[in-house]
Amino acid sequence: MSNRLGGDLEDVAAIVIEDALHRELGWEVEALSRVWQTRDGVDEEIDAFGKAYDPSRPDTVLWIVGEVKFNLTMRDLDRFSKLVARAGSHLAGEVVPVCFCYRIRPEVQKRVLASGYRLVMSTGRMPQGSNGIPTATSP
Repeated sequence: MSNRLGGDLEDVAAIVIEDALHRELGWEVEALSRVWQTRDGVDEEIDAFGKAYDPSRPDTVLWIVGEVKFNLTMRDLDRFSKLVARAGSHLAGEVVPVCFCYRIRPEVQKRVLASGYRLVMSTGRMPQGSNGIPTATSP
């Protein structure tokens, strides 16, 4: 059951992330999808993965590496940070970590933003604003 709900959440998140990055940052985002990748002999899942392009930097490929959770926790963020580091060592271009969630505690949100990760809420809003600076704290 949780696999089914998780898959549905990831499908919705991919669409919301694509839209938010385009609307807030002006990026062109290819369709994101859930993928399994093998790195150093270890299979791992990336909840939302794909390419994006920033028109202000046309020669740079952006790789969206997304974590999708209903309730994002510090533990989730720790695990995701390790995944981002591993992914970054195997991708040519700039890795853009994106967290998507319905609910997040203020201290977790602060850490997401302090880490330089993009945060997309289920509403499609990005609390850090288009310039990366936090605009408000979500409940």
